[in-house]
Parts: sequence; C-alpha cells; structure tokens
Amino acid sequence: MPRAKQTSFIEARSIGQARGEGLLFKELDLSLQAGGALRIVGENGSGKTTLLKILCGLLQPDAGRVKVTARHFLGHKNALAEELTVEEMLGWYQCVLPAASCADFAPAALTINEATTRFGLTPDLPCGKLSAGQAKLCCLAKLLVIPRPLWILDEPFVALAPPRQEIVCTMFDQHRRAGGGIIYSDHSDCYPNADAFILAEFR
Repeated sequence: MPRAKQTSFIEARSIGQARGEGLLFKELDLSLQAGGALRIVGENGSGKTTLLKILCGLLQPDAGRVKVTARHFLGHKNALAEELTVEEMLGWYQCVLPAASCADFAPAALTINEATTRFGLTPDLPCGKLSAGQAKLCCLAKLLVIPRPLWILDEPFVALAPPRQEIVCTMFDQHRRAGGGIIYSDHSDCYPNADAFILAEFR
C-alpha cells in the first residue's frame, strides 16, 4: 500500500500509563502518516483500549504527549439509540459531528443511502432491532458519511461474519488510498495490510 509522506496524523512521544499499582506501558512512541494503518496488538487487559483513548484525547497519559489531527473514535461498545432507525441514527451523527479534511485527505462523503446499501443495512430498521453484527456495521457506516482523516477504532471486527469483515477490509483500503489513516485493535488479524504495533514491547 503506497503511503503519502506529507501529513502526519498522529505523533505520540514517551507515553506512559499505569493502572492501579501496575504498569500498562512506558516510553511508548507512535506515529502514523497519511495512508498508514496500525493494528494494536496485546493480550486482554494489556492496555489496548486505554492507549486508543489516549491517542484520541479521551484520556490524558500519566507521562508523555500526543498530537493528533481530526479523527473518528469508535469504542468497543456501540453508541446507538435504540428508538432511532438506522437512517435517523446516521443523520443524527451528521448533525453533531462535523466532517474534516486536510491537505492530503479530502474525500467525498457517502450519502446515508449509499452507506447503508454498502453494508446491507435496512435504513428504516430501528437500531434496537439490529443484530450485534448489524449494530457494528451501523457504527462503521458513520465513518463513511462523515469523512475525517484518522480512524481510531477499538475492535472494529467484533461480531462480524467473514463476508462482512471483507467489506470492512475493503473500506479500510479505500480510506487509505484516499490519504486517510487507521489505528485499531483486533485480536484476529482480520485486516492483513496493517502494520502490527506490539504493546508488550513497551512494558
């Protein structure tokens, strides 16, 4: 996958974080250029989710600093209102989350209909009636209707069957070709085109 060198989406330097009396990681350096993808690798409880939250600004690290550009963060849990339909949920996201671009990333947003069609979602189905896999795809569809350069994703492949995992892999490739970047966690190595970032090396 070719990578542009003009834009650095994120720079983390000397990051350290403890949990209780234990150390999750220390002296952690991480950067991602336009077109790049990093898969955060670690055992359960090793600090993957904590690191992702630090990288997107939801948590302050105990040590070090992070500089990050406009990003989307999708947590492990799906943030969906059960009473809203898929179409209404994505429309709500469009109202409250502005799109963002940069010099190397300015793709056109998909319409809600285009995004739901790509993922095989029924627009007028209430989110409360979605299966676990459909709910995950609804959250991922937000990335397509509200373009931002950097995606920070916690377990984006959870609950997805292999055919749907392939759709997400294609989506990752397209985002990178458009000049975007991705940092995500995944136990199963579903997307083979990413570089592995091993948390255990920073203990």
